[in-house]
Amino acid sequence: MSCEVRCTIFPGWLHCACEIANWLLFALEFLGNRRVAIFRKPEMKSFLSHALLVTLAATATSFGQTEAKTKPVGYESITLNANQFNVVGLRLQGASVASGNLETIGTSSVTDNEGSFASILNASKTYVLEITSGSLSGLTVEATWTSGNVLNTPDNLSAAGVATGVTYNLRPALTLEEIFGTTSSPLAKGFTSASADIIWIPNGSGNYTRYYLHSSSAWRNVSTNTAAPNTPVVYTDGLLIEKRSSGATLTLSGEVKTKGSSFPVITGMNVVSTIYPAGVTLQNFGLEDDVQAGFTSASADIIWVPNGSGGYGRYYRHSGGNWRNVDTNTNLASDVALTSGVLLERKGVARSFTVTPPSSYSNL
Repeated sequence: MSCEVRCTIFPGWLHCACEIANWLLFALEFLGNRRVAIFRKPEMKSFLSHALLVTLAATATSFGQTEAKTKPVGYESITLNANQFNVVGLRLQGASVASGNLETIGTSSVTDNEGSFASILNASKTYVLEITSGSLSGLTVEATWTSGNVLNTPDNLSAAGVATGVTYNLRPALTLEEIFGTTSSPLAKGFTSASADIIWIPNGSGNYTRYYLHSSSAWRNVSTNTAAPNTPVVYTDGLLIEKRSSGATLTLSGEVKTKGSSFPVITGMNVVSTIYPAGVTLQNFGLEDDVQAGFTSASADIIWVPNGSGGYGRYYRHSGGNWRNVDTNTNLASDVALTSGVLLERKGVARSFTVTPPSSYSNL
């Protein structure tokens, strides 16, 4: 899969469209010589294992500022190539529905004393809770709401080191229906999953939950062949799209994230969204601070970047401080643009990774 983004900036808006031949023009003209380069089961997924909680508390990284109230907004078109697995990241966010301060950080919930959640939240939806200040600014977890001014979290944010009084943003997690549609969709439908395109959503423990769009225009679980409506997908996640039919274009819209992000990585293969819709490269994404380096690729974490033809470019961080090509074991001579989604083969223990947008995002 290959997706390049061209953007034009208007006051308060960022309109992004995939134009394969034009990424360099965008990069030079607006983002300063940069190149462009998820998934969820129906129940809430716990992002933070005990090991990740310890890592977060010990290696907290501050991104400083809280996000501005006026967000750049745009759209991105992603090519889904036929007869292959497409690694896709959802790099545009839904609009924030709540923000404020968290006065209480619990083991399975957080509280905003001034939150008027009853008038704005839905007990049947999953939300994306992002911490936007303090040492863990950028940390993103799932959340639900039942009643009052309390948000339920599958993770122990107190043990993670989230401090009382931090600021937050809350956004609805987009569903499969909202991302891919039902009646009209870039994905092929099928009476059974055997003839349909398949969405593979990682469950956070190394496995996947698979979904397909039934001929009746309803989403179903592949394993059980039962209805699976309103399955949420978190924007920091990545997902796999098994495109069995002809190629298509997936068009997404939403807010552009301009601040740093934190997400969990488990030992083994991870599907990772590159989060920022333009200008992201292997060299500026910030992975070098968290990947396990090695004298050879055998002991190092490996980044798999789709090449659009069903194959991958593979890269690792050499212990000498350089990025290298796995196949040639030579230092990279130039930046490697990252696609919307990449695979991260983690050789080390599970931990939290922190990434940052290209430097010019500070001007958006």
